[in-house]
Amino acid sequence: MKRMMIMGLVIVMCMAGAFADGKATVTGDYLEIRSASIFVGPCHAQGEYGLAGREGALVWHVREGAWKGTPLQGLTVAAVVVADHPLALDTKTRRSVLYVDAKGSAEQRAALAEMVTTKYGAALGKVVATRSVPITYKTDKLDYKVTIGDVATISVNRYPCNHCTEKPYEVWYEPFIRVQDAIVGKTVFSQYRDNVLPHVGWRDAEEKNNAYVATFSF
Repeated sequence: MKRMMIMGLVIVMCMAGAFADGKATVTGDYLEIRSASIFVGPCHAQGEYGLAGREGALVWHVREGAWKGTPLQGLTVAAVVVADHPLALDTKTRRSVLYVDAKGSAEQRAALAEMVTTKYGAALGKVVATRSVPITYKTDKLDYKVTIGDVATISVNRYPCNHCTEKPYEVWYEPFIRVQDAIVGKTVFSQYRDNVLPHVGWRDAEEKNNAYVATFSF
């Protein structure tokens, strides 16, 4: 009996240590857009393959959870990722700027940045800057709108646009990171401009099937 009590105490202590080490589950919404079509007909895709898709934006909105004991519920972190060649082919020259939610405390902002660089560093490549900016994240589970300070606006609908492709439709690219329940959506509007990446920017008001809507957890 005494041995069982000791073993139980050890298990409890290990569980407490795991939570202290930041192993508690984090879950939330994930959005991704890129400057290349994801869901397209073969002719369209072959016209872009190897040429388009050198820019992308990734957004994580935390619904619940903590990183190393720091609660992150309701906060958002985003990254703009670029490369010298299409992102789907080029992992060596990837570089990114992180944008962390300014409404979080200094501890929370640091935790957001550490979380995504630790869990998704391969997708981000070299992080050249981390900026704290106001981020708004709104969704009705059909439309998603993210405003990242005065540098970016992203509007996504969770259903693709069929009239801009030719049958048979094909999914040409997987999400940049491991996610759950991923579906291809369409970008309704997106724009980006920041002097951190002076030669990178866009403004696109044309509907394109270049977005993923998903959930993430770890």
